[in-house]
Amino acid sequence: MRYGIEDESTKLNLNALAAIEKKTPGAGRNLLLALPGMSEDIADAILDWMDADDEPREFGAEADYYLGLDPPYVPKNGPLETIEELLLVRGVTPALLFGADADRNGFADSDQALIAAEGADNSDGRLNRGWAGYLTLCSLETNTRPDGSAKIDVNQSDMQKLYDELVEALGNEDWAAFIVAYRQNGPYTGTRPGETISGKMPDLKQKGVVKLSTILDLIGARVQARFPGERQAVVLESVFPEVPGVMNVYLPLLMDNLTVNPQKVIPGRININQAPRAVLEGIPGMTGELLDTILSQREVDPAARDPGRDYETWLLTEGLVSLDEMKTLMPFVCAGGSVFRIQAVGYFDGGGPSARIEAIIDTTESKPKLIFWRDLTHLGRGFSLETLGVGGL
Repeated sequence: MRYGIEDESTKLNLNALAAIEKKTPGAGRNLLLALPGMSEDIADAILDWMDADDEPREFGAEADYYLGLDPPYVPKNGPLETIEELLLVRGVTPALLFGADADRNGFADSDQALIAAEGADNSDGRLNRGWAGYLTLCSLETNTRPDGSAKIDVNQSDMQKLYDELVEALGNEDWAAFIVAYRQNGPYTGTRPGETISGKMPDLKQKGVVKLSTILDLIGARVQARFPGERQAVVLESVFPEVPGVMNVYLPLLMDNLTVNPQKVIPGRININQAPRAVLEGIPGMTGELLDTILSQREVDPAARDPGRDYETWLLTEGLVSLDEMKTLMPFVCAGGSVFRIQAVGYFDGGGPSARIEAIIDTTESKPKLIFWRDLTHLGRGFSLETLGVGGL
């Protein structure tokens, strides 16, 4: 038996598009339009099919259109349950959705398949898998510490609890004090000279009035605060300087332990370490130059990846983007997901009967869950014996 694993976060999560559109209007549409062969009318029709209202977008279609068909039906107006549901959307055809990948193996198996994949670059032996090869309904990533425990919510209301948790997790009282001072006072944008926070302790009974939108808000931020026993407020220089070499030291600690989102899982962000060009290029803030650089610099083998690239912030620490650019990208990108699609093939070395299944495994909990399964045996073995590792056959 052989199997292959694919991170679902390398794909565009259709069921996350509504939240993406709400946060950044037009972003979900642009992500769809980046897919090969996608048109404005189909992109709008897909979004209309899933959104809750009955108002068609500029080039979209709502219930009035579908009720005029024979037989009539109505849009889903909610999350999809299968990718195949897209075939009910105006303009979506099997050829667009599945391309030439009739046996769902992701490879060009014959000259006929190559011809069918019109306009696709098959020079590497791969073929146009259609939009289905770029889409998912279930990408998630865990938002917990490496040991599985909850991250520290830096936007919590109890400053004493926040300080204590930060000291325990980060092992640095000055870092903890600075983060609390930021929460209590916000960033200082004036020109007064600053000093280090060394040894200063904020009043932990004072409420936090400013929330972080991202952990990156702390980088390079200065704070003006008045500490107990001092008559005047002082300006504090950031304990998290915007210096690449220094960021490599503290950012992994911050990313591993802190969050602005108390949810245990985050849906829909895209894995910049493995996602294909067509998925990456629609991300808000992703320029053509940045995309080319990411694709040229990331490792082909995930097992050989630099540990610093376990965080999406490697784009920042390695100087590919500025701090502001990273903040724009952060809501949409991650460095790896926790839901995986598997194809497993059972076969005999000498040929004969075979079996093939596809499954999706959710590993966001301590005990992985099977959330999707289907038998692909009717599509054939899908892979040559040589590909499966049987030499000389």
